[in-house]
Amino acid sequence: MTYPVLPEGKLTIAPEAVIDEEGELRRIDPATEGRELALQATEHDLFFEEFPEFKEHRHEMMAMPNEVRFTPKIPDSSFLPNGDLVGLVCWNAIKEQLGGLLVLDESLFPGVQVICTRELLIRWSITLEAFSFLRELTLEEQANALNGSIVDASPFVHVTEDGDLERSYQCHNLLTAMYLMHYLDLTGGSTIKKCQSSGCPEYFRSGAQSESIYCSSRCASRAATRRGRGLNP
Repeated sequence: MTYPVLPEGKLTIAPEAVIDEEGELRRIDPATEGRELALQATEHDLFFEEFPEFKEHRHEMMAMPNEVRFTPKIPDSSFLPNGDLVGLVCWNAIKEQLGGLLVLDESLFPGVQVICTRELLIRWSITLEAFSFLRELTLEEQANALNGSIVDASPFVHVTEDGDLERSYQCHNLLTAMYLMHYLDLTGGSTIKKCQSSGCPEYFRSGAQSESIYCSSRCASRAATRRGRGLNP
């Protein structure tokens, strides 16, 4: 999914869940507690500070979850179980298939972020199979594949326990994080290789210019022994 599409005249969304002080996800009724929390969150919102004439109408400008629609991230792919191609996808369909929740987030406009609690197994099966072939592509093909897969990853800064600022990245799903890690490997002077020793299932990290094809000295020694005996290393 991409950004939410709201009905005309609506600017914010009533949340269905919050993350409490202990970091636990708690479901709430968007029509009651959700609406109230959203109103509190927008009390000092810059938009309403700049346009005070709208402030008293905040409750009228808040959409309920069942009014929200999303544009599919891949418009030509089917989303619904019957395989029909869709334009805007209603939030209820996303909730049903992906266990979606609109979680209160005061830092975002319209006041919520989407969290999905499950994913379709068939999508993971297809995507993971495609992911495994990345290293067989040319560098140009890998670049094109990665650019499309990390578009949702964004730089993120947080404060460490020592009070320092530290760089990191924010990914909204595991798959994006996997592609981001591969991107960092390819562009950070290291890469991941599969050990070429027969029967060894391991992958290992090496420098971009490294010619090593074995994950350890043990595998390298074993391969040399096999090669000396005329066997497949």
